[in-house]
Amino acid sequence: MPARGVSVSPGKPGGACAGLRLWVRLLPRAGKAIYDDAMVLIEVHLAPGKHTFELSEEILRETQAQMMTPEQARAVGFEGLPAPPPGREVRYVAVLQRDARWVLNALEADPNVAKFNMHEVG
Repeated sequence: MPARGVSVSPGKPGGACAGLRLWVRLLPRAGKAIYDDAMVLIEVHLAPGKHTFELSEEILRETQAQMMTPEQARAVGFEGLPAPPPGREVRYVAVLQRDARWVLNALEADPNVAKFNMHEVG
């Protein structure tokens, strides 16, 4: 069951990551706007000594998932993010709830990922 408590607020106008949040409103899919669907934020904890993980080109294209660092996530308006454990790298993936299983399956197979948590956005 996804954790609750992550919320979204407008990013800082003109900030370095301000454009990341716009994809929610701009990219149509199958004749309807994406913002009609619920979104989740997946918190990805990387394995010790790892600094990145990858989602395939196909997953990124088909799900329109957005990968972010904690700083980028806060800059685009995600609030209430838990503090990363000491000595661990954390990344975030914003994706529509209907596509989350695809991303979660890819994370399970990635050796650079130690664990992940899914948060409902709202």
